[in-house]
Amino acid sequence: DSQWKPDVIVALTYGTLHKELAIATRNVLNETIDLWRIHPTAYIVFTNAMHCFSDSAIKESNMKWFHLGFEAVPDENILEAEQFARNSIEEAQNIKHSLTDAGLDPKRILVISGEIHSRRARLIWKRLFPKSEVRVYCIHYRHECQADHPLKISRSYWQQLLVSIAHYTVLRLPFGFGFWLSRNVQHAPAK
Repeated sequence: DSQWKPDVIVALTYGTLHKELAIATRNVLNETIDLWRIHPTAYIVFTNAMHCFSDSAIKESNMKWFHLGFEAVPDENILEAEQFARNSIEEAQNIKHSLTDAGLDPKRILVISGEIHSRRARLIWKRLFPKSEVRVYCIHYRHECQADHPLKISRSYWQQLLVSIAHYTVLRLPFGFGFWLSRNVQHAPAK
């Protein structure tokens, strides 16, 4: 739909390695920048994963800001959530709080995700932004995993697919119980 223009473009995080962004995080950020160039009035919003290693969120933030600056995205078009995220629900909630704190009430949200994670992302973002039109744009699933990722779950496509199916199923539990349960799940770094 060429007439549809997002108010915000959300770059979901897949974490980071010590010296570079995870492949999925980098590809999501690159797609976000490409889509922002088509919709330059939109805000690019993101948060960072705190569960890869002790200072991973700070390193991820620094690398993202460097990349956004290198790609000439103006600071006034960028909103980084102040709180770091341990999981997908916390990521969306932290971004929602930051949007509210900035006085932004987006009507159209474009979430950049991977194919494996996309159904869960769509469900989470539609639930947290019920008055907004949420669309999900996907990077290829082959970019969602990498052998040297600090999180064991992010090393295997099959494991990530099974976990995504399980989380999606839990999220659909009635009375918000699934959201409460999923929010309290943390990803653990590989040993």
